[in-house]
Amino acid sequence: MSRRRRWNVAPPRNEAERKVLCGFDQSAMERYWDKNADQHQAFFLSNQTESPPDTANLWDMVLSVTGENPDTTPQPAGDCVSASAAEACEALQCSEIYDGDAEEFRDIYKPFTYGVGRVLIMKNSLRGRDGAYGGAVAEGMRKYGVLQVTDDLPDYNKQTVQAFGDDRKVNGKSFRDYLETAGKHVIGTTSRITSMGHLFESIGSKYPLTIASNCGYAMGADREGFHRPSGTWSHQMGIWGYSISGGWVAIKNQWGDVHGTVVDFQTKKKWPPGFMRVRIEDFEKRHFRGAEVIAYSQFSGFPQRKYDHRALS
Repeated sequence: MSRRRRWNVAPPRNEAERKVLCGFDQSAMERYWDKNADQHQAFFLSNQTESPPDTANLWDMVLSVTGENPDTTPQPAGDCVSASAAEACEALQCSEIYDGDAEEFRDIYKPFTYGVGRVLIMKNSLRGRDGAYGGAVAEGMRKYGVLQVTDDLPDYNKQTVQAFGDDRKVNGKSFRDYLETAGKHVIGTTSRITSMGHLFESIGSKYPLTIASNCGYAMGADREGFHRPSGTWSHQMGIWGYSISGGWVAIKNQWGDVHGTVVDFQTKKKWPPGFMRVRIEDFEKRHFRGAEVIAYSQFSGFPQRKYDHRALS
């Protein structure tokens, strides 16, 4: 049975609506990494004993753990950085549960992640306008944790996102009211990666990635089944899979089911909605310079609840 709280957010219908959802600030990102690179660890896999697999994806693991495809709730505002980072945390939960951790899956509340990154790490430097950058949001998740979705939280909508991102309250509540609760569930390690080899190693080891850049893509696939670079999106998304022999990287967008049907070249199965298939050479050319690719690992998750079955007898 689904545990997911459903949000009433519509996907973008045209280029103008898509543009307002792009909230990555490249110049601020570059200043951040010049000063704060030491807030993140160098990429290193201590248990890497062999080459990564030829092909890997994270969505099969999410489906196995949760019984559902990855969330396709569209962004309601320019909170792409926190939305994709929260989805990376959800994938990381599934990775650890899949590998045997005694934890339960929980959806992550994106407005909290947005508020922490913008206010506590970025010092509210973008107050009054949407946006963030990946390093700051990742640092916030490492220092202040993440918040699970519960029924008493404000709706995930434009008003909540922008209020928490500007350190304002919604229904009398601030993101600061949840810091103690979220602080129990931190991301242990965040690392910036700068090569396709590290991308393959990370996803191949079931560690999710985010990518923030100014590269846009066609909304649908071409005749060969790839989404081609097109236009400019100052935007962060997730990296959820790759195939070396197939020549592709799988990018998950947070705009809902807007990128058409993608059929796997090898298995002939449909990918979950919301994904794009991008050529490896296009990704490598456009997503390592003037961009930030971040890997996430070691999550302090949500312990399995223990029930006293004697009360039922």
